[in-house]
Amino acid sequence: MFVLVACSCIIITSYILENGSNYLAASIDKYRVLEKTPSPKIIFVGGSNLALGINSPRIKEKLGMNVVNMGLCVGLGLRYMINEIRDKISEGDIIVISPEYEHFQGDFFYGDENLFRLLLENPSIYRHLSFKQFIVRTISFAKSFQRAFRWFVDRLYMRFVLHAELPKDEIYFREGFNQFGDFVAHLNKPSPKVLYQKMQMDTSFYSSTHVASYLNSFHEEAARKKAKVYYLFPSLPVPIYKQFEKEFIAFNIWLRKNITIPVIESPEQAILPESYFFDTYYHLTNSGVQIRTERIIQRMNQELKIQSLPARRQGTT
Repeated sequence: MFVLVACSCIIITSYILENGSNYLAASIDKYRVLEKTPSPKIIFVGGSNLALGINSPRIKEKLGMNVVNMGLCVGLGLRYMINEIRDKISEGDIIVISPEYEHFQGDFFYGDENLFRLLLENPSIYRHLSFKQFIVRTISFAKSFQRAFRWFVDRLYMRFVLHAELPKDEIYFREGFNQFGDFVAHLNKPSPKVLYQKMQMDTSFYSSTHVASYLNSFHEEAARKKAKVYYLFPSLPVPIYKQFEKEFIAFNIWLRKNITIPVIESPEQAILPESYFFDTYYHLTNSGVQIRTERIIQRMNQELKIQSLPARRQGTT
């Protein structure tokens, strides 16, 4: 029954909500940019830590490659994020995966209610979801699906009964992204005094071998296409890192042992003072974005130089 209702919603949504201003609707624009951007290009994959975390024009300027920032929302799940871009990888591309820590805890890898909301907002993403994933997530997140469906019905009611414009978030909205996929609408806004979320970090990542396997499979696929893949940690406030320092160190060790993708920094190297965060522990202010961007440029430059050394030696013999 859930599947029938969901499919009906998808069909209706495809006709009436594509031009919505909801934040998640930016998925439509990001994918179009991904399709149109020529290779070689750098593709950033992750959640909102990337959407509100990097300056893509600066990265393009310093690294001399086109840049596409696919970061949107942690709740979409890392499995979907990777599936979304895998068919658009070409020779010479660089994929930088920077997932939030939650993807390695519990079932977050498969997404939460935000994945359903995105499906209602952008029905075309169904092709990036396996049938098993859709069924399992629908059953597992029955209550979350009900909330997402209620959100959908409210939008239909406003549009067709009240003939009103859909509500637009004061900060997070579709038009808040630039042409590269960076969210920039918040950059000149004052930050709330207190971060909205509290992070929980534990050692449940030891059970996330399925996530590591998926990353390794993607790495092999990218290598066959002659593309490179790197892993970066998301930025976090210093107090949160200090609170869970043992867990972050253990996760770093576990990750490097279990994935084949080069990890080019440590969790500690990604932290920033709390004043550089906007409203959550993953969203950066303008100053935070610039600092993180320069760090990424430096690490990418170092890694690309290392990767190019064998080719240079071979050319001189």
